[in-house]
Amino acid sequence: TTKTFQCLASKKPVVLGKNQETRKYFCDKQNALLVPLNNERQLERAIHWAVRHPRELARIAHSGFSTYKQYFSSRKRAQQL
Repeated sequence: TTKTFQCLASKKPVVLGKNQETRKYFCDKQNALLVPLNNERQLERAIHWAVRHPRELARIAHSGFSTYKQYFSSRKRAQQL
């Protein structure tokens, strides 16, 4: 979504629903936090983990930015047209 791209481009960590499409580009705790869809408990756990691990979260945000540049930047999207 646009909000996800904005966060990635701003080097902010993102929490995404785990589905077939997100798993093409994102790995849990590598470049995003992935949680099963419609699972409030797992979302809560991901948020608690993020609060307790700020250094890892910063690394995830940086990796998410790299993923954004590689696949989702305006330049990359224009090349796909």
